[in-house]
Amino acid sequence: MSVRQGRVGLGGDREPVGFEVIEPGGDGGGEVAAAAPASARRDFRPEQGISPRVALVIFGVSLYLASLADRVIRSTSGSQARILAPAARIAIVVFGGSLALRQLGIAEDIVNLAFGLVLGAIAVAAALAFGLGSRDIAAREVERWLESMHRR
Repeated sequence: MSVRQGRVGLGGDREPVGFEVIEPGGDGGGEVAAAAPASARRDFRPEQGISPRVALVIFGVSLYLASLADRVIRSTSGSQARILAPAARIAIVVFGGSLALRQLGIAEDIVNLAFGLVLGAIAVAAALAFGLGSRDIAAREVERWLESMHRR
């Protein structure tokens, strides 16, 4: 089997497209077994490789850490411990699951998008809670600032 690489011009101002041709004979003749754009081929890189064992270890560690966080938060016996413990457990398991999926190479774009959306939603919720909760304080500070501007 031989692999030949080349470029095909598309005409006009378009850039040529690279391709690879795989021939079963290997002698340069015979039938073409496959031809595909070189950009369509995914190179296997060991540092980015798909490793089910590593993904399983990542998910197992996340389950352990989630359980540990749950126990530690519940042991504080605070008034909000019953709510925070399961929330922390779920957050850690979801984060560990997304890391494991990325390690497996499954839906990397979807995992990145979902993680970004969740993080953005948490940031917006925190900003709204802080802004609405400190509305009176912010109003007093703006009033002081305006008074100092009028005195000048």
